[in-house]
Amino acid sequence: MRSPFRIQQFRTVPLMAATLALVFFTGIAGRIADLTVAPVWPRAAENVESVAGSIQDRVEPAIFLGGIVIDRSRHIIAGGVMGCIAGAGIGATATAGLGLVTGGVALAALPAASAAGCGIGGLGGAAFGYPLDAYSWDWD
Repeated sequence: MRSPFRIQQFRTVPLMAATLALVFFTGIAGRIADLTVAPVWPRAAENVESVAGSIQDRVEPAIFLGGIVIDRSRHIIAGGVMGCIAGAGIGATATAGLGLVTGGVALAALPAASAAGCGIGGLGGAAFGYPLDAYSWDWD
């Protein structure tokens, strides 16, 4: 049976994603739309601008609220990320050392040990970061 990852179209996906990201972030798409759509359908260009404005009005409050949540829990997030990295490294190192002793038999448990280390380390790091965040302060 042939693997789906050997098909040619899967090799071009990262290239297409990079091209779309470049077009999106440089604003070329907006300039192309101005050159092509505006002379042909002037009302369509106005509708696109009004729809984009209404989408922006609806999305901005969610972005602000998400920023507030991230700001108030930044130590939990940072502690969880650093704990996950450290725990995964410890789990992988311990399993690799055990793999040397057992002749490579224990290397099959490397992903599970890294995931378990990441989970335990992430919880521990988040627990260390919690007292530093604004949620745990007493505002009396």
